[in-house]
Amino acid sequence: MDIAKRVAQAYAKLDGVDSLAVGGSTARGNADRFSDVEIWMTYSSLPDEEARKQILNKLDESGHPVLMKDLEGGAKLAETFRVSGVQVSILPGTNDDLLSVGIDIEKHLGEPSEKGLADFHDCVVLYDPKGLYETVKRRRENYPVDLGIKLIKRKLYEVVKICAVDIPRALRNGNWLWILDSRSTAQEALLRVVFALNRDYFPRVKDAEWLILSMTHVPKGFLKGISEYAREPDIRKARKMLINLTKDLISLVEQIWPQAIDGDTVTWLDRLSEDVIPVLD
Repeated sequence: MDIAKRVAQAYAKLDGVDSLAVGGSTARGNADRFSDVEIWMTYSSLPDEEARKQILNKLDESGHPVLMKDLEGGAKLAETFRVSGVQVSILPGTNDDLLSVGIDIEKHLGEPSEKGLADFHDCVVLYDPKGLYETVKRRRENYPVDLGIKLIKRKLYEVVKICAVDIPRALRNGNWLWILDSRSTAQEALLRVVFALNRDYFPRVKDAEWLILSMTHVPKGFLKGISEYAREPDIRKARKMLINLTKDLISLVEQIWPQAIDGDTVTWLDRLSEDVIPVLD
């Protein structure tokens, strides 16, 4: 965080820079020696490239060049450099990018982090004299809950569809490559639902390591079960494991976030054992 503040102080001196915030593990307070520093910076206008380079080269007191690659023109290009041995990634954008956050999120349900939403809700604001972050926050007060429910539903439907349709069809057709691909997709979806239950917004799977440690509400063995499912060599056994995992997950969602479950999901899952499993046997 000290490095993030130093970077923010330096960039705040540039003409056109209106806000700076730090996200990721640094903002959450669980950074370790492998963590980098992610800073989101918005401009009202793009600063001169030479001015940006001069700021970068003043950030490291060691006197060593801090740029890891040459800067190119364009407000969207990430600037990556090092300060005191720590990698710093600055994600430049414009004020319009920041102020548009939350307006059309329904179009980006698959990966909200692409719109900076995850970083926005994690972030610690370092410089924001115009109050841009507060403007966005007021506009989307209900965003975390609204989007969280939609994402849980979407991922649950995805897992149930894999259970009910994709893997059985691949088994019947002997398409082993598609079976393996479906299993990978199912594992990813299961993990994302679990993470969504642990956060107010849709988290990224790369956060798994630290999130798993804090999932006190997840039954013991559930995450281990996901891992065993992914490694099970017998595809038919793996599919039955997936069905059981999905049932456990829906039960968990009903307890933690009941508004995310609807009757169609439960009905569809209940039919699996009657309609599909006998075919596999």
